[in-house]
Amino acid sequence: MFNNLYIDFPSDFEERYEEYKEGILGVTSIQEKEVNVSYNHVTGIGYINSKKFRFTDGTSEYRIFEKLYKSINCKVSRYDVLEAIKFYEDGEDIDPARKTAETEAINKVAKSLRSKTGLNTEHLVVNNGNMTLVGENKPDNTQT
Repeated sequence: MFNNLYIDFPSDFEERYEEYKEGILGVTSIQEKEVNVSYNHVTGIGYINSKKFRFTDGTSEYRIFEKLYKSINCKVSRYDVLEAIKFYEDGEDIDPARKTAETEAINKVAKSLRSKTGLNTEHLVVNNGNMTLVGENKPDNTQT
């Protein structure tokens, strides 16, 4: 029935499609293999590959990104993430009954961090609640 189906694409379809893909990918996330990260924890202002972002003092994003930046390319444990976002207070024991709520809180802050910084899941990794910022640490004063 459809053996003779023919679709006539514009002659520049492939070129336009590639431009479309590049535009979409370039806007939604950083695609480089290695990201350059610069962050000043006093001001909450940082740069990822020259893209500026800012976290408000005292927010969950502000506290956890400071930990991630200080331990770039090393994981921040699930419990440390939960303490940083104030899910648990300092020294409070983990409650196994709250594991689902913990995971939701971690995923929520990870999504917010990715949204504000432009990082993708390869550069801000969440694995079983542990978070890792993957990139190259640049001194705080490299960007203006």
